[in-house]
Amino acid sequence: MDERYYRYRKECGGLDMYQARPMKKLDNESNLLTRLVADLLLERQILKGVVAENL
Repeated sequence: MDERYYRYRKECGGLDMYQARPMKKLDNESNLLTRLVADLLLERQILKGVVAENL
């Protein structure tokens, strides 16, 4: 129990739980978008390589 409290305090900086939940949701969405962009950039690089080999 104490471990969760201190981790919550470190991550949220003393925000109330009702304030921290939306921030956690935004953080999760941000992480998802970051992964999607990274995947798209990788796919783009791969396609560029394929096109360059065919020329």
